[in-house]
Amino acid sequence: MRHCHAERALVHDQLNEFGYFGRFRIKHYTQLAETKTQEGSTIARAPSRLWGPVTPREGKSKVRVILEGKGGRVAALMAAAGLRRATAGSKAIRRTVTGLAIATALCVPFGVLAATASPAGATACSASTGNASCAVSTSVTVTGGTLTLESSPNLYWDYVLNGFDQWASASSAGLTSCAATATGTTCGSGTAPRLEVIDATGSGSGWALSEYVTTTDLPAGSVLHFGGSGSATVGNSQDNPISTDPFAATTPGTVCDYGSTCTVATAASTCSHAALGFSSCPGYPVNVASGTSNTAQADLYSAAASTGLGAICFGSGPATAQGCTGTVADDFYNLGIRANTSANSYGTTVINLTVSSGP
Repeated sequence: MRHCHAERALVHDQLNEFGYFGRFRIKHYTQLAETKTQEGSTIARAPSRLWGPVTPREGKSKVRVILEGKGGRVAALMAAAGLRRATAGSKAIRRTVTGLAIATALCVPFGVLAATASPAGATACSASTGNASCAVSTSVTVTGGTLTLESSPNLYWDYVLNGFDQWASASSAGLTSCAATATGTTCGSGTAPRLEVIDATGSGSGWALSEYVTTTDLPAGSVLHFGGSGSATVGNSQDNPISTDPFAATTPGTVCDYGSTCTVATAASTCSHAALGFSSCPGYPVNVASGTSNTAQADLYSAAASTGLGAICFGSGPATAQGCTGTVADDFYNLGIRANTSANSYGTTVINLTVSSGP
């Protein structure tokens, strides 16, 4: 601790000479040695140590310089740009955007020279006490929500027998004015069903949309598929053998719902939900009838991890209002019936949809 006052004065003189006095708080320093320093290019020499200028990085919270030596004299001056030791094991120097600290001095025999910057507005703001400048602290909490799905509650098909097998995509609204044509059945109206998964969990785990059928009373020998392609006009049918799905084997597309900055779903390459009865990803078209119970479901679509976040519409094009309004639906329930199907009403089949975390 000898010469402490003299050393402190010398440090102050050196800092003052280069315009740094009053801007740093010296925590520790050793006895001073001669230095050659010019502003903007600061170099301090000491046994086995070389210090040089460092380009500052914006947005950091501290300015820190460490200078160490034993059995010899060590000294440094601090530039606004900061310093870094050129030898191995050097510690990074960090700098605030603007702030530097008020100078005080503490004399110790050996060890460390450190300067810490005080951020602008370090005094906390008060609702009752005025300040020329002050700091407002912030805190943001984001709590995960739930994983849910929304779907049209009803599906409708309407065929007029014409002697040939027919395929049609379901409508979410009742069909009217249906008539047989040379190529199938044409109806006067049809509305594409809506299907949406809302992943508000914030987990990024991905998800699986699956289904199973109960109380099946579909026409004998009929085939019900799910996929990303269907009738050009929803509700209209086309003649085609029951053994061949006439629609392209397409993975359903996904887009963000209106007002949701989502991460659109990407079909997963690995899928497994043992409790739901499937261990592979869906191939399209999906045979809906293959889902027979809650523990033996068919996977309709699995979103890979880190995708499908937010409100996800099965469709294409931009949504103009919440609820996938304005999108072109891309979820098709395609039903094929045989030419010899009995004329009747079939209205008790139920498709049970489930959305689960993870693909």
